[in-house]
Amino acid sequence: MASGDVVPQEAEEALRESESRYRTLVELSPDAILVHVDGKVVFANAASVRLFGANDSRALLGRSILDLVHPDTRALVEQRIQLLLEKRRAVPTVEEKLQTLQGKPIEAEVSAVPFVYQGKAAVQVIAHDISARKRSEQQLHLQSTALNSAANAIVIADRSGRVTWVNPAFTRLSGYSFEEVAGQLLSLLKSEHQDPVFHRNLWDTILAGMPWRGEIVNRRKDGTSYVEEMTITPVYDGAGRVSHFIAIEQDVTERKRAQEALEVSEERYRKFFEEDISGDYISTPDGRLLACNPTFLKIFGFSSLQEALSTNVQTLFAQPESRRGYLALLSGKKKLERFGVEFKKRDGTRIYAIESSFGTFDESGNLLEIKGYIFDDTERKRLEEQFLQAQKMEAIGRLAGGVAHDFNNLLTAILGYSDLIQRRTTSDQWLQHHIDEIRKAAERATALTRQLLTFSRKQVIQPKVFNLNVVLTDMEKMLRRLISEDVDLRMDLEPRLSTIKSDPNQIEQVLMNLVINARDAMPHGGRVVIRTENVTLDKSVYLGSENLQPGQYAAITVSDNGSGIDAETLGHVFEPFFTTKEVGKGTGLGLSTVYGIVKQSNGAISVESAPGQGTTFKILFPAVGERVEESIRDSTAGPAAGGSETILLVEDEDAIRELGKEILEMHGYRVLVAGNAQKAAEIIRTISGRIDLLITDVVMPGMGGQDLAQMVQSVQPLIKILFVSGYAEDVILKQGSLPPGRAFLQKPYVVSALTQKVREVLAR
Repeated sequence: MASGDVVPQEAEEALRESESRYRTLVELSPDAILVHVDGKVVFANAASVRLFGANDSRALLGRSILDLVHPDTRALVEQRIQLLLEKRRAVPTVEEKLQTLQGKPIEAEVSAVPFVYQGKAAVQVIAHDISARKRSEQQLHLQSTALNSAANAIVIADRSGRVTWVNPAFTRLSGYSFEEVAGQLLSLLKSEHQDPVFHRNLWDTILAGMPWRGEIVNRRKDGTSYVEEMTITPVYDGAGRVSHFIAIEQDVTERKRAQEALEVSEERYRKFFEEDISGDYISTPDGRLLACNPTFLKIFGFSSLQEALSTNVQTLFAQPESRRGYLALLSGKKKLERFGVEFKKRDGTRIYAIESSFGTFDESGNLLEIKGYIFDDTERKRLEEQFLQAQKMEAIGRLAGGVAHDFNNLLTAILGYSDLIQRRTTSDQWLQHHIDEIRKAAERATALTRQLLTFSRKQVIQPKVFNLNVVLTDMEKMLRRLISEDVDLRMDLEPRLSTIKSDPNQIEQVLMNLVINARDAMPHGGRVVIRTENVTLDKSVYLGSENLQPGQYAAITVSDNGSGIDAETLGHVFEPFFTTKEVGKGTGLGLSTVYGIVKQSNGAISVESAPGQGTTFKILFPAVGERVEESIRDSTAGPAAGGSETILLVEDEDAIRELGKEILEMHGYRVLVAGNAQKAAEIIRTISGRIDLLITDVVMPGMGGQDLAQMVQSVQPLIKILFVSGYAEDVILKQGSLPPGRAFLQKPYVVSALTQKVREVLAR
């Protein structure tokens, strides 16, 4: 009995020891272990307390096991427990969704084993928390999905450059599938657009553990090239060494093409902007200059772009109110085309410009920016004004010439008949005195009409080839007498001055008028300088209102340091009857006469002046290569005797025709008269004897004097010809001179001038 009693006692102790070890293992288990009987928790280890968020195991004891199951799976778990108790077999480990006492979801792997606990059917539940793993798996799945769905190509390669993974975007970009490139070197994609140095630097960078970013040109499977922006990042292993590389690639081929096209377009626009013949600029409404091209700098005289950008556009407007009006128009119309405006350059010079402008506006209609295109229109404007001036002068000239011509006919009769009366009344002093006054008045009227003819370029000139220096030297004493003692006259003459062809007498008149004008501008004394020089024009230039062609010219300049002329007056100085002198001090024909003489000699004249800065007249005459004629003076014959020759006098003015006939008959000539060329031709055809001299007016109704002379000479080749005219509008006018060898007598004339000229012509 004694021995039999010992065995159960030892077994009981062994059982208690086994249970103690089991309980210790259960308590130390990292997995949650619970036992429930009839659905109520009767045991929970420490891991259960941690897993379900309890303060201690007592918070779990007595609870329904279903309280620890997530509501989404609670019904399913209840069925599994019922099945387990019925079959009394262990349930395979499954993933189950549990929850903490606070309702927080728990992802767990759960296994259940049925057994008998304290004589009752019980279930032991072991729960292993896999929430972190599930989150990692979800994160990995998300990352994998993202990588596979990424629009950019992604390549993973080992440190040797062999491909280990690519995403679908890589296949779309390169044309290679993962299977085709797996284990292949990345050099498979290499194009020939980068040299070896480029690739060597790339690998040196990433092997050193540094990321590489840049553009690279690779080659697709079909051989075409593409440009991609690439970022290569090194991946380290557990030992801290670079084991792999991740390359993220973005196809920028189209963007590069667009960028290159944009650069070409911008370069084209920049070149157009820089080389545009208009002055292009961009400014703010308050005048701050943002950009401008070289033409803009040239138009306004800026020395550099920096100087221009530091200048406010508003200061370039000649009149401030013009700027205000311009802004108002631009704000209203949004753009202006061919807007005429007067600007001033950096040095203050006024220029006239045509501007087209476009405004940039905000949503409220406020002007933000101005783009302008300026064309310097100064030269065109000047030519337009010169053309209008020339038209006006031409119109006045035509009127003056017509008036002078009619006046000359009247003055010829007045002077001629006065002379005849004076010859018959030598004893009557009273009558002689009054006839003298009539003659003086007629002579003054003659001088005035000659000025009108000169201005209108309808005075017949007799040009000669001469040197301007000779005329100036001969005139020096006379010019010094014209000016007062307190005016210093200086001459600076070019020794090798080119010769010109003009009427020396008229050139003297030009010089006298200019010197007298200079004298009048210096009432308190001053200096007059006359200078001659040779001028060579390489291209056409405008001087005054004339367009001078390239060539050689002889120039004469008359300058004074007198009171000067203001801008308003300067535009009228060559107009006839325009004068700034007091009434009775001048006719206003001086400078207009100068202008007419210069024009008639195919020259050009300009004037420069400003108040207080004196005046300079510059005249250019075309140089000629002909030999200087021996004398530039007309020989003056002595008193002419009469003769017995036969003269045919043709004149359409009755008074002058009768006067001429009487004068010539008084001197013994036989005179035939005709009122026009037709009657003269009839006389030539019907007369039996010889006619020694034909005196004919140049301009007559019907046939003119030139044609009549040719007709008469065809019948009587030895006949002498003397032309008489107040002005000539036919060949004489067009050429500005008489045909070679032809004699000419200017109306009005006195008795002695007519008889002297007749005798001179007959004596040739």
